[in-house]
Amino acid sequence: MLGGKNAEMFGLMFEILVQLDGGKKSRRELSEGLGVGPQVIGRQIKLLRNVFKVTIKSSPANGYELEDWGILNKAVFMEYYARGHNGDISSVQKVAQSPVTQG
Repeated sequence: MLGGKNAEMFGLMFEILVQLDGGKKSRRELSEGLGVGPQVIGRQIKLLRNVFKVTIKSSPANGYELEDWGILNKAVFMEYYARGHNGDISSVQKVAQSPVTQG
């Protein structure tokens, strides 16, 4: 089981993944939408790439774009993630599609 700060960081990392699954996002959009600094977003993206082999394309003009889920199974991940949101996968999809987090 993960302790406090580690659990928060994994939660943030997975929230970033859900946001990017909804479409391209800039670092600023992710930062403002998730309430953390841009440097934190950059570190979490790096962890997703290095630890989970997630392919995230990035450029200053286009922001971040999720291309491949790496070693994560998207369907299983979304189902598991939805359980933390009252078991409702549509709530996860709504978050990913919300105008606040859309680019």
